[in-house]
Amino acid sequence: MDSCGSLAGSLLDLASAIYAAGTSLVCGSVAPETVQLGPRRYQVARQLGEGGFSQVLLVEEVDSGAQYALKKIICHQGTDALAMAQREIDAGMRFAHPNIVPLVDHGIVDGGPSLRGTQIAYMVFPVYRRGSMFDLVMDSEDGGRRLDEQFVIRVFRGVCAAVRYLHSYSDGGSRGRSEGGRRSDADASLKSVDLAGSEDDGRQGAQFLGPSKQHWQPTSPGRAGGYAELPQAEERDAAATLSPERARTGGYAHRDIKLGNVMLADDGKTPILMDFGSVRPARATARTRAEALQMQDDAAENCTMPYRAPELFDVQRDAEIDERTDVWSLGCLLFAMAFGYTPFEGPGMGPGTSIALAAINAKYTFPASSPHSDRIKQLVDFMLVPDPRQRPFVDQVIALTDQLYPH
Repeated sequence: MDSCGSLAGSLLDLASAIYAAGTSLVCGSVAPETVQLGPRRYQVARQLGEGGFSQVLLVEEVDSGAQYALKKIICHQGTDALAMAQREIDAGMRFAHPNIVPLVDHGIVDGGPSLRGTQIAYMVFPVYRRGSMFDLVMDSEDGGRRLDEQFVIRVFRGVCAAVRYLHSYSDGGSRGRSEGGRRSDADASLKSVDLAGSEDDGRQGAQFLGPSKQHWQPTSPGRAGGYAELPQAEERDAAATLSPERARTGGYAHRDIKLGNVMLADDGKTPILMDFGSVRPARATARTRAEALQMQDDAAENCTMPYRAPELFDVQRDAEIDERTDVWSLGCLLFAMAFGYTPFEGPGMGPGTSIALAAINAKYTFPASSPHSDRIKQLVDFMLVPDPRQRPFVDQVIALTDQLYPH
């Protein structure tokens, strides 16, 4: 794997550490250091994590004393590290939503005499002391309990709202956060998808949640799961609420929605979607076999395997990829929040089971015993449709969620 792939993997491993200064952190002291980004100066308090060519630091703004998480990426020549960092910065400049992590400050500077030929990218984010949904699910698993169903749905609704914002985002609109002439630069960076060849770097293991302490019995997969389904007419009504304009306008796809990329705000109930280095234009067509392989390699590098949509495992020539890759990931996210593990890594899968084959065939089972209602199963089945042409858009998912769980 090239250095860019190593960087991507290390950043994934640091996903929770970036923001959760008070939970599950590998903390250590660093030499006193200040970072100047424009008029703001940040004093490094301590290191939160590191890996590869990146560090995550807890910093204090000198003037205000406010604490932030500072992501520091060393971008060596001949790698894609700078392009990846710029893409994440530009996404932060563009997107503004209550459920999307705000980019507080940023800068790219020369490495200096000690790092000749390199550049250093800095990104400043809020510190979310409650950690990620991965942390919360793991804590619940350790305590032998499940998260409350209403809490799970509240978090799920918030993530869906962020995803709908991304999918319907218009570059010509006024919803971006950038100023002046920076808008066109951000657009260009986000639209230029660097599909450098890579191999799956094994990151799928980082998101394995492990089986519950409860005893599980396999149930029939998919919609034959032994629960009361929503009547088909009502389901069609929920699907019919999709805006035709939104169904035809691509926007952007996150492409790496997972437990570790959903933080909890300090109120303990508002989800914050993070890590936009994986963001891509939502719609793409593989016009040649080479383009198909590039898309597949890009997905292997940037989309965590247990949450990856089936169409991204084996991209064929003339394949059309759209924003519904995120809907598949939302289904995996909801399953993991409710049951403590992702649907294609569960105790019913058996040793040696291929996650890719299980996803392509939508082979998953629900636990035989659960404190949650069948409505969660209904939602999961609604999203985990292996044929992307039959999979719903996020608007439809929100409509069904609101129908099953009225406010």
